[in-house]
Amino acid sequence: MTEKSILDGVYPVIDRWLGIEDIGQSPHHRHRSAWLQVSEAPAGSSDGYQLITELMVIIEKNWRDAKVGYGKTPSAENWRFVPRTETSHKNNSPEVTLERAIAKLAPDDWANQVPTSSGLCGSTQDKRRAIDLVLRNHPDEFTFIELKINSDTPLFAAMEILIYGILYVFSRQNIDELGYSNGVKELLQAQIIHLRTLAPKKFYGDGGLDWLEKTINDGLSQYLFEQSAISIQMDFGFVPFPDGFEWPRDKSKLPMIMDRVCIV
Repeated sequence: MTEKSILDGVYPVIDRWLGIEDIGQSPHHRHRSAWLQVSEAPAGSSDGYQLITELMVIIEKNWRDAKVGYGKTPSAENWRFVPRTETSHKNNSPEVTLERAIAKLAPDDWANQVPTSSGLCGSTQDKRRAIDLVLRNHPDEFTFIELKINSDTPLFAAMEILIYGILYVFSRQNIDELGYSNGVKELLQAQIIHLRTLAPKKFYGDGGLDWLEKTINDGLSQYLFEQSAISIQMDFGFVPFPDGFEWPRDKSKLPMIMDRVCIV
């Protein structure tokens, strides 16, 4: 049996929802031209609830289908809140070095490379589906951060952190069946989750995505209001680096980044 990813079929739904299926290769929303096309207004749907519902249905189906042949519990590492600050010569991209630096500076409040879905659909799938940074704002409030410096676009970053938010809700909805309730995972007891993209101001460019921010927030609010079995508030937003901050040149100004994210 060929293992599938928990996110099989997710990107085509996003591309169709955005109305950009004719741009480049899949995932179409990763292309700069797609971001520019939808920057001021959606080419497709503006119903965030519809998107979130469709993605949740796909993720749930992928998991249920995989359980028939796989039938194992996911990795115990999923949703850990642990800083990973060890250096690696395999990946020294600016995003990786910055996330490690933040986690190392405040390991009690920050974690990096937080796994979300390893082993949900198979032993070899989704091991790298991890949130770049997670901040503990308060004991029951956390911020999930998609960190970007020189890669991809604001549109793609927004969809990535939204997917992680949806995977989080899925995990909470199925917490017992996934085996997560057997141990104490503080992330899975949160009441408030903030989804954020964090990048230099120039990354966001001149194209505006205010409509997308509102659409996602409206969709999250409506969807979570209907989930009587769990109690979570979730919101989304774009966050720029402080003025003048450049990485890795301004290592001494690292607390500026951390303070910026704390103001949610």
